[in-house]
Amino acid sequence: MSVVGEIRPSQLMFTFGVGATLDLPEFSALVMGLDYWNRDLCRPIVENRLLAAVQRIVGPQLRELRLPPVQEEENDSRGVPVVPFPRWMRCSVCGALAPLDDDLFEKRESPYQSARFVHAHCDRMTNPRNPPRAIPVRFLLACPDGHLSDVPWNDFIHDGAPCARPDLHMNEFGITGDISDIMVSCACGKRKPLSALAARLRAGEPPYVCSGLHPHLRQRAATPCEARPQLITLGASNLWFPQTTSVLSIPDEESSLRKLIRDHWAALLDVTDESTVSYLARPGRIDALADFSPADVLRAIEEERASQGQTTQQTPDDIKLPEWEIFSGQRQISPSRKLETAPLAAPSGFEDSFGPGMQIPRLSEVRAMYGFTRISTQQELDLGIISEQRVAPLTRDAPTWLPAHESYGEGIFLRLREDRLQAWEQLPAVQEHNREFLLAHKAWRASRRFQDTDGGYPGLRFVLIHSLAHALMQQITLDCGYTAASVRERLYCRTPDMPGGPMAGILLYTAGTDSEGTLGGLVSLGNRDTLGRYLTQALENMRLCTSDPLCAERLPEADGRVIQGAACHACLFAPETSCECGNRYLDRNVLVETFARRSSGLAFWK
Repeated sequence: MSVVGEIRPSQLMFTFGVGATLDLPEFSALVMGLDYWNRDLCRPIVENRLLAAVQRIVGPQLRELRLPPVQEEENDSRGVPVVPFPRWMRCSVCGALAPLDDDLFEKRESPYQSARFVHAHCDRMTNPRNPPRAIPVRFLLACPDGHLSDVPWNDFIHDGAPCARPDLHMNEFGITGDISDIMVSCACGKRKPLSALAARLRAGEPPYVCSGLHPHLRQRAATPCEARPQLITLGASNLWFPQTTSVLSIPDEESSLRKLIRDHWAALLDVTDESTVSYLARPGRIDALADFSPADVLRAIEEERASQGQTTQQTPDDIKLPEWEIFSGQRQISPSRKLETAPLAAPSGFEDSFGPGMQIPRLSEVRAMYGFTRISTQQELDLGIISEQRVAPLTRDAPTWLPAHESYGEGIFLRLREDRLQAWEQLPAVQEHNREFLLAHKAWRASRRFQDTDGGYPGLRFVLIHSLAHALMQQITLDCGYTAASVRERLYCRTPDMPGGPMAGILLYTAGTDSEGTLGGLVSLGNRDTLGRYLTQALENMRLCTSDPLCAERLPEADGRVIQGAACHACLFAPETSCECGNRYLDRNVLVETFARRSSGLAFWK
């Protein structure tokens, strides 16, 4: 197979993963499912807590997590398979429209130029040595259940009775790019604007029903899809949403040798003799192995190998409780390459609201992808208890391995006082506002066909913690040296009646694929006076938004569109890479008194 482009391994998880389309230098391609990947090129990664958590979603047959393949040399051809998609293309000069299977467009490759498709017989060609390029049609059909297909252009033009030998063209008139200015025609005389197709899709007229096609698996759904397809533009931001879950690596409370084995498990996985251990203990490889005898190392490897099968069968109740126990001071750990913590006093001036926190000079996050959605993300809030979700699969059958990504960073952990929170939650204004959010939550889930519309509601405590995290993120990114998209939130929120509760904490952290995630700029802000100043400025900025009065007066609406109150892009919204739950459950009225809710008793800080 030829190399047609390059992307970073992290992009295979968060931007151009399985089932996503990506723009290559000369055409558009679709990343194929894991059935078509070379598993041997993907290095395994050991994170048993994450593996057990993902097993609850995809099934107990899942055995391991693996990193995406990495090109180790300049001419290395290892990578992931892709196929041209959309399959329909059009000539950039004459507008001829045809699928690649019709052989109207030719594929050309050379050592000096990327693979491309050309219209070699274009009647408007000016230079036969340089035929016009064929470009992908920029319109597709997608449905909320993850199906994707080309538009049936021949059926559309001929109202379900296509020509036996169609000669289709797509031409655009005007400069607006509106679909009413795009005309699709056939040599037989039939022609229609693209706006007619959009109208038929909205009306649900046949044959414009969902095809049930998963092109990344080359497979159709076993049963007809009842979802209504939508006309979507190639490259649209809502064409692909990865469904992932993550954990922060926690050092094992075992001997130093077992820790060393686990840290280098990917390299030691297949070791079965002492001579190999001696080879790996040489300088420049795994130097720390030289501190132990080869026999002890081999015995520890065998014990770790035996424990892998036992550990992967565990299904912990949640993935955030062990992290909360460490950050809240309930559990002590030794500093390691994976996680290092230091105590942090309550922010100055906010001792009545915050308890002791943590500085985290070093942390490691491992994230696994188990599916994707289209049109809208259906990922529920990751409150530490993972529930099954309806997502498009990455494999034809139940997966035995899934892609994962490991990144390193630093962070600051803040903890709200539980007595202050519980007193606030009992206020009448807070309880009434909680009912408004609950109605919006139920309507949102109903509009997305969740069977249990009441499930997954986090409560107004979460709205408070989430809004505070966004307000503080915006403030500290001005000085910490990281961009707004590089700082993330990890929320720990549970009421006393929930398993593992109560929790009320915020972890603001960075996570990068290299040393840029651990430059120290975020941890350097972790002292009580600096944090007190930032909290004061963040809350003051929340009193007024440039979109007021519209923003401040917005209430959680039961129309199924959003789950938010007074929040918008000018005040509380954060980049997708930063927010844990898609900019939902936000309201600055619960933080401070805005002019719309003055003296209402709702604000946590008066």
